[in-house]
Amino acid sequence: MVIKYCGKDFEESSGGALTLPTEYIGDNESGWRVEGKITEDYYEWVNYFEASHPNFGKVWGDFEMEVYADSEEGFAHFYEHHSPDAWDYYDI
Repeated sequence: MVIKYCGKDFEESSGGALTLPTEYIGDNESGWRVEGKITEDYYEWVNYFEASHPNFGKVWGDFEMEVYADSEEGFAHFYEHHSPDAWDYYDI
């Protein structure tokens, strides 16, 4: 298992929010199936998520803290196709 940390392994958000866009939920052309609870407060986002891919295994976590992956290759592929949005919680 691989652990990736916000601010170390991927950039953190200056506004505090580093979340997945809701359009990633479900089956994606990249082969990833993403599940997560959609939060809505004027804007919609996903904090904690779980994703699976037939070739790359699983990736799960919260980009504002840490993300786990079955492999480095799996994390890299997921991040390439489903990187988080950086925004400011005070904007809502």
